[in-house]
Amino acid sequence: MEWNEFEEEVGVLAGAKEHSATKLAQDGSLLLHRALGEMFLGEPENLRRVAWQIAEAQPTIVAIRNVGVAAFVTAREARVGDRMAAATRSASRLARLLEATPLSLGRRTQSLMGDHVVTAGYSLGVRAALIAAKQRLKSVKVVDGVEGTTEIVEQLAQEAIPVDLIPEAQADGAMRSAEVALLGCNALLADGSAITTRVAAKLARVALARRIPVQILADTLKLAPWLPKGASDDGSWELIPPTLVDHVVTEDGIRQPHQLLAAARDLSPRWNAFENGLANR
Repeated sequence: MEWNEFEEEVGVLAGAKEHSATKLAQDGSLLLHRALGEMFLGEPENLRRVAWQIAEAQPTIVAIRNVGVAAFVTAREARVGDRMAAATRSASRLARLLEATPLSLGRRTQSLMGDHVVTAGYSLGVRAALIAAKQRLKSVKVVDGVEGTTEIVEQLAQEAIPVDLIPEAQADGAMRSAEVALLGCNALLADGSAITTRVAAKLARVALARRIPVQILADTLKLAPWLPKGASDDGSWELIPPTLVDHVVTEDGIRQPHQLLAAARDLSPRWNAFENGLANR
């Protein structure tokens, strides 16, 4: 892989808006793995440059950033042997984790399910949770408003799940018969907030008013010590504060926001090392 080919693939990643955050993160980690295997990077600083470009392709997808952080820090801290080989193993391991996470989230969410579910956007974890519960589900309402929504509705219908696509303007009405809101996210921040779509944030606010529990499904690679750089005021995402979230479901288990997200603060030194190119051991 040459630099121009790498930059073209980063551009493809940047333009992919219809996939879930987990799928985009997996694509980013596989691209990093390829770059490490096919390009001569030599030193961690070149790795940082490559990982940074991948992360900035989709700056609100924190898992992409954390894959790059992990590979870079692994290379910087390697004591013996080939540092780039250590980083390559790290990227490969995280790609496998991202591939397996949706099914894990789906299984863990079953104890929080209801028979009538509302969701928004396209989350692989939510899809897995709904498919695992299809024998008990009586209705699933998917609120439109982001790319990929029609795709998940079609996939759920193929599983014989009673699913309806609801226009965003009718989101409030969609919550009237709901027992639970299942939502994915792009990031879990250190203050307990979640970065998610504008439509999902709207559902969370309606759920609070109707006293309907909100469950956020996210792998731990989505933890971030602060709002990702580059996530600005384009209206494509909003913050769901922790006061609107009942539980966060990760591959490590079910937590309340304050129990899990304090761990994000520990990422600060590693994020600083990644962004500044300085050793933080």
